[in-house]
Amino acid sequence: MTALSDTYTGRILGWRMPSVRDDRRFPLRPVTPSPDPVELPVAEWPTEVAVGDHSVDGVRVSAGSLEDFLVANATTSFLVVRHGTVVFERYFGHASAEVALAAFSVSKSFLGALIGIALSKGLLDSVEDPITRYVPELDSLGYARVRFKHLLSMSEGLRYSRRPVPWSGHARAYYAPDRWATVLTHARLVHPPGTVWNYNDYAPTILGVALRRVTGQTLAEFAKTALLDPLGMPHAAHWTLDSRQTGLENAAAGLYASARTLAAFGQAHLNGGRLAGRQVIPIAWVERATAISVTDSAALRHVQTEFFNVDRMSYKYLWWVKERNGEPSDFVAIGNFGQFVFCSPAAGSVIVRTGRKWGRFGATNWLTLLERIAHLE
Repeated sequence: MTALSDTYTGRILGWRMPSVRDDRRFPLRPVTPSPDPVELPVAEWPTEVAVGDHSVDGVRVSAGSLEDFLVANATTSFLVVRHGTVVFERYFGHASAEVALAAFSVSKSFLGALIGIALSKGLLDSVEDPITRYVPELDSLGYARVRFKHLLSMSEGLRYSRRPVPWSGHARAYYAPDRWATVLTHARLVHPPGTVWNYNDYAPTILGVALRRVTGQTLAEFAKTALLDPLGMPHAAHWTLDSRQTGLENAAAGLYASARTLAAFGQAHLNGGRLAGRQVIPIAWVERATAISVTDSAALRHVQTEFFNVDRMSYKYLWWVKERNGEPSDFVAIGNFGQFVFCSPAAGSVIVRTGRKWGRFGATNWLTLLERIAHLE
């Protein structure tokens, strides 16, 4: 007999909005720590040196008030890494350095790194490959001209709604007990590939299925062997599944990992894919995935979103990109309720913020604050 919580309707009615503790609701696939763990060095600086004193949208965030501000805005962890060293690290509530925290859409950037690794291993040939070469059942749905690069950049041309209502694509992609069947039913194309940007969770699902087929492993298994073990992940992680019956990871938003793992992931990208002497992610992929080039579609530049309003925010291969005049772009992974991995090559900084909610500060203000802390001189 099927439990109500194993049905789409039951989940919508019973669970309602997503929660950072959804790993208590969905079935999980665990990811064990790396057999050769790596910890970023820690040399805590005075708070005023590490994070400075800022005013954002009329709110003053000073060294003296920072911890109260983080608590008031539902933060669970906050880490600042400068030039590979953790200089500020705080945890609140149930969180600690070892606890796996909800990453939500930060998961997408991990997925992007896995695509880059699969390309380097020859499991995929090129981002120019049509997705139907690996997922042929999409051919009958009109995907013959959709390439990996379109799915990676959210420019495949999907019809998709992010409204928090039961019939939206956003709700279906998150709650469906058979996520792949849902994608095949609802992931319809309405624009030519490469012409329109539309942030969605169907594209990562399609990419995750393609990875599963070419690797012969589940997404969690491939992530462990190809990325998280080489990264030296020191603490256990896990990935939520759509159901026990289908066992498909939520490639778009299902990763739970420690804040230190998120920080190490960001630092590896600052290092051109290297960490602790290991080339974890191909340097060519890091350069391609985290910056807008002159050959990229105009649809990826200055994207419009209801999440936040930040000047010069663009989108590349499952990373948000903040272009900077005369300097390398900042890039950031962003998850629901204010999960951030903010990376600044120009400043040599990585900042991780996780939280139960966005708090009263809001997404745009968080991004402004993280940018200012990252570029603090």
